[in-house]
Parts: sequence; structure tokens; C-alpha cells
Amino acid sequence: MITVLQTISSFYANWLHPAFDSLISTLVHNQYAIYALILVIIILSVVKAKVQIPKLKPWIDFVNGIIVILLLIVAYHIFRPTLAKLFPIMPTPTNSTTTPATTTPSTTTTPSTQTGKNLYYSVGCYSCYGQSCPINGYSYGGYDLGEYTTIYSLCKSCACNSFRAQSLWR
Repeated sequence: MITVLQTISSFYANWLHPAFDSLISTLVHNQYAIYALILVIIILSVVKAKVQIPKLKPWIDFVNGIIVILLLIVAYHIFRPTLAKLFPIMPTPTNSTTTPATTTPSTTTTPSTQTGKNLYYSVGCYSCYGQSCPINGYSYGGYDLGEYTTIYSLCKSCACNSFRAQSLWR
């Protein structure tokens, strides 16, 4: 006999979670979709200011709130590599006599999740006009945080016009 909890768990694991991951992945990779969501927020805010139906205003606030939360999640996924550099995870000591080893981004290994997925890094840039740049563009896609950090730094220091960096679980 299938219980309610099993049904909810199955619904989440088989439909809701994959659909949400697909939506976030689509938004992370499509800047025009992000612009469209921002435009929807602006339009709904103008409509809310102009509409005289009191029962409609809470629904507009609800939709705007959901879109803002979605945009915050997408922003987190886009800027996760930068956040990881700003807030590095330090290992905790096992006893008081040992000191934790400091890690650098080039030697950090990518932790795997319970599902066996690893963090995949992707960075690319072109139209680079910095004086110290021997080539016009750089790109990297892989699981090595050190290589990602190197290419990321090159793209930033070379004053590239087009720059995109992200990480996702694969």
C-alpha cells in the first residue's frame, strides 16, 4: 500500500525536482530569459500601481515574490564560483593538537554529492584587449577548480568584452 508520504516523495523526486533543476539550468544559460523575468516584474509592478481591484493586488505581489526568489536562486548559481572564492571552506581539525592545512584554489578537490555528481566548471571569454594577453580569448570546461580559477583570472585581467563563468553539478 502506497502511503501519502511515499506519493509526495515520488512526486518530488520524479517530477518536481527535475523540473526545477531544468528551469534553473535554462535560466542560468539564457540571459534573455532573465531579462524577460525582470521585465515581467516591472510590468506587474506598474499594473499593481494602476489597477483598482483590491483582490488582484495580493496575487501580483505573490507572482512578483516568486519571480524574485527564482532570480535570486539563478543569481546564486551564476555567481557560485565567485562566492566560493570569497568564502572558502576550511577543514575542521579532528583534535586540538593538529592544525588544519590551508588549501589554495588550485589544489582544492571537488567534493561529490550522494548522487555521484561532481561540480563542473565552465568559463569562457573573447574579444580580449588587455596588453598582457597573448591571445584573443580563453575557455575551459571541466572538473578542475585550479584550471577554472586560472582561466577565470586570465579573462578578468585581459579586459575581455564577452565573459561567462558558471558551475553546475554533473
